[in-house]
Amino acid sequence: MTAEANTTEATPRQRRWIGASVQIVGGLVGLGLFAWVISVALAAENRAELQKLAAAAPWQIVAVIAVTLLSHATQGLAFWTGVRPVRRLSIVGLIATHVVAALLALVPFKLSVAFRVLVHHRRDRVPLAMIGGWFAAVSVPLFAVLGLLLLATLWRQNVDPLWVTTSVVGIAFMLGSVLLVARRFAGGPGLARLHRLLNPIAIGPLSRILRSEHFQELHTGVTMVASPRWLSVGFALRVFDLGLQALRLMLVASAAGYETSITGAVLLTIAYFGTGVLSIAGNLGIREAVMLIAAGVLVATSDTTATGTGDDSNPVAVIALATTAIDSAVLVVLAIPALLVLRPDRLLQRRAVAKSASVAADTPSEKPS
Repeated sequence: MTAEANTTEATPRQRRWIGASVQIVGGLVGLGLFAWVISVALAAENRAELQKLAAAAPWQIVAVIAVTLLSHATQGLAFWTGVRPVRRLSIVGLIATHVVAALLALVPFKLSVAFRVLVHHRRDRVPLAMIGGWFAAVSVPLFAVLGLLLLATLWRQNVDPLWVTTSVVGIAFMLGSVLLVARRFAGGPGLARLHRLLNPIAIGPLSRILRSEHFQELHTGVTMVASPRWLSVGFALRVFDLGLQALRLMLVASAAGYETSITGAVLLTIAYFGTGVLSIAGNLGIREAVMLIAAGVLVATSDTTATGTGDDSNPVAVIALATTAIDSAVLVVLAIPALLVLRPDRLLQRRAVAKSASVAADTPSEKPS
C-alpha cells in the first residue's frame, strides 16, 4: 500500500522534472543556436555590412523603432479583439501585458504564458478556464493567416497579383469556415448541441467534465470566434502585423546595404515569427537559426532573399541579429511603463494575502486555559 502511494505521489514530481528538463535543454539549445548566428553575422565577410548598419541614418533607426512599436501594439490589440465578444477589458492593459509577455518569451519555462495568466486572472478577473478558451480563440486567426500566407508564398514563389488573390480568397474561406462551425456551437444552444454530439463517448469522468462550470468557461472560446465582426478584425490585425514585420525586415536590410525582395521578406518573416510562436522553450536563438536555415533553402532554389555587396557575405544572419537586438531593446524600454500600469507586485501581494486568510480560516483558534 505504501509503495503504491509513493508511486502515485512521485508521478507529478517526475512530470515536473521532465518539464523542467525540457525547458533547460531547450534554453541551452537556443543559446547555442544564438551563439552560432552571432558567429555567422560577425564573420569577417560581413564586417563592411555591419559597419553600414552601425552608421545607419537616423530616419532608418526611427522607422524601424516605429514599425516595431506598431507591431507590438497590433499584437496586443489582437488579444483585445479575441476576448471582446464576451469581456470588455482595457486596451492599454492588454497591450501592456503583451509587451511584458513578449519580453519574457525570450527565455524558457513558459514565463510569458504564466505572466499573461497571472495578469488576466488576478487583474482582469477572467476565470482560468476562460483564459484557456481565450488563448485558443486568439490562436485561430494567428495560425490561419500564417499557414495560408506561407502556402501561397511557397506556391507562387513571388508576391504578385495571383499571390494576393490566393491569400485573400484563402483567408476569406478560412474566416467563413470558422464562423460557420463556431456559430453552430456557440452560446447555450451550441453547448447543448455539443453535449448531444459527445454523449456517446462521454462516459464516467468525461461526462462530469463536459457538464462542469470549468468546461462552460472554456467553451466561451467558441463564442469568441463566433463573432463575425471581431473575428474579422482579428484576421485583419494578424495580416497587418505580418506586413509590419516584413516591412521592418526590409528596413533593417536596407540599413545594412542589402536589397531584399518582398517575397523573401515575407518568407523570412513567417519563419522568424512563426518559429517564435511555436517554440516551447523560449524564442531566443531558435527564431534566428530557423530564419538563417530558411534563407539557405531559398538561396539554393532561387535568388529571392537578399543580396549584399560581398559574394561570401551572409546578409540574413546580420538581419536576424539586428532585428532581434532592436526588438528586444524596444521591449525592454516599453516594459518599464507597462509594469507601472499592470503592477504585478500588487497581484502577488493579493495572492499572498488571500492565502494567509485561507490558512487563518482553516486554523482552529485556541481557548485560554
